[in-house]
Amino acid sequence: MEARWAIIAEPQGQKYNPKSVVDAQFSMPFGAAVAVLRGARDSTNLPSTRFVRRVREMMQKVVLVRDARLEETFPREWPARVSIQLNNGQPYEEFIRYPKGDPENR
Repeated sequence: MEARWAIIAEPQGQKYNPKSVVDAQFSMPFGAAVAVLRGARDSTNLPSTRFVRRVREMMQKVVLVRDARLEETFPREWPARVSIQLNNGQPYEEFIRYPKGDPENR
């Protein structure tokens, strides 16, 4: 049950400071920052040092919150929930049961 959380969120020091492409691919703070800045989940093609700096700055705004409800269906499903609050206070929230690329979400 705790395996999924550990994959993307622990150890926190490593997840907020990935040292390699593989570390970044398994870092929820990194993935969230890239998605916010670029609107994509491709962490293997980082175009510039400036972009990397922006990603690192955005990662510091990512707060990981463990939701035991998301673990209930793992590994049958890989659900995720994201909540984003814009600077103007407007909230956005999204829930998915299967990530892109999963056989259930192609």
